[in-house]
Amino acid sequence: MTSTLDSAARDGERPSPALPPTVRARSWSWRKRWGFRALAVVFALLLLGGCELILRLSGVGDSRRLVTAVQPTPAGGGNFQLNPHIDRVYFGPLDMSGPEPRRFTLPKPPGTLRIVFLGESTVIGFPYGAEIAFPRQVELLLEAQQPGTDVEVLNAGITAVNSFQLIDLARECLACEPDLVVVHFGHNEYYGPAGPGSTLLAIPRWLVPWTFAARRTRILQGLTSLWPSAPPAMKHPLAALPRNTEIRWQDAVYQQGVANFRSHLGTIVETLRGGGTQVVLSTMGCNLCDQGPIRTVWPAATTPLQQQQVQTLLAAAEGLAARGEAGAALQRLERAEHLAAEVAAVQFRKGEVLLKLGRAEEALSAFRRARDYDGCRFRAPGEFAEIVRRLAAQQGLPLVDIELAVANAGGGTRVPGRDLFLEHVHYNLAGHRLVARAFAAGILTQVLHLPWRDDRDLSDADLDAALGVLEEDRLVGETFAWEVLETAPLSESLDAPRQREFLKIRLAETYRQLPRESQDAFAELSLQAMQQDLISALVQVHLSRGNQDLAADLAEIGTRRRPWSPEVWLQWGEVEALRGRSEAANIACAKSLQLRPGWEPAVELQRRLPVDPGLSP
Repeated sequence: MTSTLDSAARDGERPSPALPPTVRARSWSWRKRWGFRALAVVFALLLLGGCELILRLSGVGDSRRLVTAVQPTPAGGGNFQLNPHIDRVYFGPLDMSGPEPRRFTLPKPPGTLRIVFLGESTVIGFPYGAEIAFPRQVELLLEAQQPGTDVEVLNAGITAVNSFQLIDLARECLACEPDLVVVHFGHNEYYGPAGPGSTLLAIPRWLVPWTFAARRTRILQGLTSLWPSAPPAMKHPLAALPRNTEIRWQDAVYQQGVANFRSHLGTIVETLRGGGTQVVLSTMGCNLCDQGPIRTVWPAATTPLQQQQVQTLLAAAEGLAARGEAGAALQRLERAEHLAAEVAAVQFRKGEVLLKLGRAEEALSAFRRARDYDGCRFRAPGEFAEIVRRLAAQQGLPLVDIELAVANAGGGTRVPGRDLFLEHVHYNLAGHRLVARAFAAGILTQVLHLPWRDDRDLSDADLDAALGVLEEDRLVGETFAWEVLETAPLSESLDAPRQREFLKIRLAETYRQLPRESQDAFAELSLQAMQQDLISALVQVHLSRGNQDLAADLAEIGTRRRPWSPEVWLQWGEVEALRGRSEAANIACAKSLQLRPGWEPAVELQRRLPVDPGLSP
């Protein structure tokens, strides 16, 4: 042994200690090592899959698919609905409004034209209820154009979503067997979850769909329930969602938003067409002349001296315009534009002056530039509209050009403002009617290849009556517009005090038009009650005040607005029962039970009512 060690040392080798055969180390080949690792991964996935299955069978958590089953009804009220809780997939614990949980039937009944609207808060109708928003109006308008045709519009709009979420929603909505999907979005591209300027899901883009998938699992829902916590106290989404409100036109963040919109819109279209449904694209409208820039961002190359000169010229132009000297004001603005053209405030003031001079088409261009140069990107830039138009032309898709429709409303070139919008992007009631007619005409002529017949169009009054629109709805819109204009960063926009003063006057005028009882009832409502279910909230207030006749009238209107809701029919039945009108109460109660058989509150009301042999649940 000694000689062996000596020999090894002389040869420069380090001897290995001799080990008994039973403990001699064995080395694994790379195939065995990777095979073992693969088996470990497969085992872990099988374990997770088994846990997920067990949790589902045990009823832990809830479905977070867009299309979810509900109890079928004898009256054919529908065995599926759009899931109002799918927003948790995109926003976590934050509660955002939409989609509309209207019931529908699967498989789709023969002869039904089913249309799904995909989009953001403008689609779900904010701040109005979805039941009076433009997608519902499209249903009524198309049915009037084609008497006897069963048109069914499902509203899948969700507040604050952008193209990241709409890719997922496009895939999900195929489960409801739509004949046609209308895509209407763009305003939230920068500040919706995962947007390049957003506080939510500020993660690598490739992780976004994996995050959605994880939030759908019962495992994650179960783990979350083990450590329950109150939802975070969230400021208004307008204040909470933006991370960057100074996104310079054509900078890297701006370009990322454009790239996301272009790529994701293509994916949405490919997903829908691949699922066998037709697609209608649309551009977005916004308030141009009555919404000043929210953030004025100076071009990167502008020097401090140039900034001072531009501000001096702006102040001079504003003074001249106030004195009625529009021509002189325009000269100052053109000098400021020469120094720094990409300044939102300069373009906005130029648009105002051009309007005073009667040069509407030039004014429209200036206002659009002001929107595009605004550093706070709550309004879709004009480049988005061009992307939509180009894709529609390339793929031969129907296009409803809402940007053009709002610009041409009433004939001739004009600039959209508060006549169609509540604040920066949300339509008022007149705006919803305009957009509804544009979509209905586009679908009828471009998809169904039928002519639009003016003699079958519904008047504004007929449309409002069919929807059950109230003066209180107008107050809701103006109240929420006031809240928006009181919230940063909108509260800091150019001319925000002037906007608020105008809205304050209009709010007071609308309020004074209501009867005294209606004024007092509306004043008791919270903002949440106004938005979630205005009619039911008003009914409860009027009942508490002893106004049973007013409550009954409103409850009946509620059944027109949400005929698919058992809660609405039950409320009407309860009010009629209080008034001693057992026949109407029985009708309402029977309808409620048709929509939700065996529902205990409706059964209890039915027990208290005199039996009507002509009615059965």
